[in-house]
Amino acid sequence: MGGMRRKREATIRLAYDVGGLGSVDDIRRYAELAMNDTVSLDNGPQRNRLIFYGCQVAATLLKTGELEDRIESLEAAVKAHKDDHHSVYEEHDELADRFELPGDRP
Repeated sequence: MGGMRRKREATIRLAYDVGGLGSVDDIRRYAELAMNDTVSLDNGPQRNRLIFYGCQVAATLLKTGELEDRIESLEAAVKAHKDDHHSVYEEHDELADRFELPGDRP
């Protein structure tokens, strides 16, 4: 039974162009598929609730994706800044070799 399930999952992933749930893009694709199926249902309160819920999920995914992009940009900027500049705190202190301060010993 396990082999049949894996084959079916592989077929579905290929047919619907979906992966796992490991990234925002993958989750977004599943949400799009679910929304497309929901919109094709007969009109009614349940369908409308599902559409509103899908919109709420989509808004959360958009926010999460935007935050990921912003964090990546900030991390790249910090890395570029570190590569261009050195910290005065990382310079070798000649006096530190002559004097021992409390807490210097391991």
